[in-house]
Amino acid sequence: MIQIQDVVIGPMTPLHLPQVLEIERASYPDPWTQATFMRELNASKIAVTIVAHQDDTVCGYIISWMILEEVHIGNVAVASEFRRQGIGRMMMEWLLEEGIQRGCTFSTLEVRRSNQAAQLMYQNLGFRAVACRKTYYSEPVEDAIVMLKSL
Repeated sequence: MIQIQDVVIGPMTPLHLPQVLEIERASYPDPWTQATFMRELNASKIAVTIVAHQDDTVCGYIISWMILEEVHIGNVAVASEFRRQGIGRMMMEWLLEEGIQRGCTFSTLEVRRSNQAAQLMYQNLGFRAVACRKTYYSEPVEDAIVMLKSL
């Protein structure tokens, strides 16, 4: 088990992609491709891509977009061996603080209806469910809960 103080959060780079892709494939039934991640890394004006890492090991990552006053969170994942240690929360807190520093006033995200652990983490961070997007996800088809937080 790691100590959370050993984890550093910073910008994602192409060097992180092999480990990020491993986490992505292990976390999602319909994983993003390397090309998708590269597109986000190159969208520097709006995309905010971060990783949590311990030395050279990527523990987790977030892909988000900051557009006008919104931080929209698109993808959050933590490697299975690092889950339930506060890394997801730490990354989210870092991202939301970055949004505040950039003048954002609210944050949104979608989460699978069945992903109770993520929903609880988001609720503990101050997000609240505001809508449902029917059949938003594929593989398997599932509704998304839309969550919102004022910053």
